[in-house]
Amino acid sequence: MKKLLALLLAVVMLLSFAACSKDDDDDEDGGKSSKGGSVEDAVETMEDVWNGDMDRLSDMIPDSVLDMRKEQIEDFDAYWEDLKNTHKENFESELEEFGDDAKVTITIESQEDMDDEDVEAIAESLNETYKIDTDDVKTACTLTLEMKAEGSDGEDSFLQDYTAVQVGNSWYIVDYYEYDGNVEVSFLV
Repeated sequence: MKKLLALLLAVVMLLSFAACSKDDDDDEDGGKSSKGGSVEDAVETMEDVWNGDMDRLSDMIPDSVLDMRKEQIEDFDAYWEDLKNTHKENFESELEEFGDDAKVTITIESQEDMDDEDVEAIAESLNETYKIDTDDVKTACTLTLEMKAEGSDGEDSFLQDYTAVQVGNSWYIVDYYEYDGNVEVSFLV
């Protein structure tokens, strides 16, 4: 369980932008939509990535942030392929103990809207770090997800809280830290 928890937390810090709910069209921020416009669709996208479909990783990242990363990283294509391969290998390695048929399932246990003050602090942090217009940050919520690994050799599960933020028409899961009255928000990649 500790290995799975450590892996899940590490990947959460590295992977990014699973949507809480998204439209099928690109959002105002230029982000790609996941499979649909609901929380369930976004969780399914995240689940696909956990289960090794690393091509779905780009479905979880706003184009504007991805473009910024491309400007910052000299050989972005090689970096991106290495990132996908590393994550896939890490997932496979950690899931080995559950058997060759191991799968991760993610289900929503609860969702709670954040108050206006928190949303404003998130918007300011995203603007400072990613140059996202504060007016594009519409709302935010806290999700509690059950993360479960299951296979022929066993199973394990735990609950994990996430913060999801609506930017334009799309929602993204972010790292959200509050300390000494300051809020820091970052996309997970």
